[in-house]
Amino acid sequence: MSEENSPIDEYAPEFMRLLLMQLLLDIRRSGTFIHEQRNDRENLSTDIEEALRYIDQNYAHAITLGEVAQQVSLSPAWLSSKFKTTTGVTFKEYLTRIRIRQAAQALLTTDDSITKIAMDCGFNSSNYFKDCFRKEKGHSPREYRREGKKRPLH
Repeated sequence: MSEENSPIDEYAPEFMRLLLMQLLLDIRRSGTFIHEQRNDRENLSTDIEEALRYIDQNYAHAITLGEVAQQVSLSPAWLSSKFKTTTGVTFKEYLTRIRIRQAAQALLTTDDSITKIAMDCGFNSSNYFKDCFRKEKGHSPREYRREGKKRPLH
């Protein structure tokens, strides 16, 4: 992209736009936006780090605490306790935050219906999704999308 930054011909600006679109699509496809950014992540135990990674990569599916516990070779009760102590949130809260964060990104970057976004992000009910979204973001998904097109929301 840096080579196209200084226009050398009439096609450079359009090519730059296409490269940017490709980059954004690659990021969206790989799920880069979903990974939690924490300074203390390197200090996490291997099993919690692995659990977080598994959740980050599988949030769109109907994953359970038991499934994640099996992935990291811990009992569900022990994982639940250790997860809450380490991250400060429960497994369910973390999973919901990841799903809402990904849904918020999709609301601002796609024209997909709210129901499709909810399903793509692992919610099995659009009403439950709307309730969770409003609780986390302070806006309904529709308001968030509308306001986000005017100015950035957090």
